[in-house]
Amino acid sequence: MNGTWRRWAQQRRLIGVIYLGTAAIALAVAVLLVMVGISLPLTDTASKVTLGAVGAFAALSTVGLIVLAMYAFVDGHRYAKQARR
Repeated sequence: MNGTWRRWAQQRRLIGVIYLGTAAIALAVAVLLVMVGISLPLTDTASKVTLGAVGAFAALSTVGLIVLAMYAFVDGHRYAKQARR
């Protein structure tokens, strides 16, 4: 049974790394959208608002992905602890 716990721990850690990688990509997209929105002329207000809203959504997605990664790492730690018993 220890092998099963160890395998589950590895899977949860891998999932955590995937979530963190996805969060990094979402953060990069958010920064890119905000920078493009800032560079637009002041007369193009609709595009600025749209890019700002999408950038804010990407930033919130980043926070959600980081929280999911945290839970995955905690689960991985619990499974590894169970495997040591």
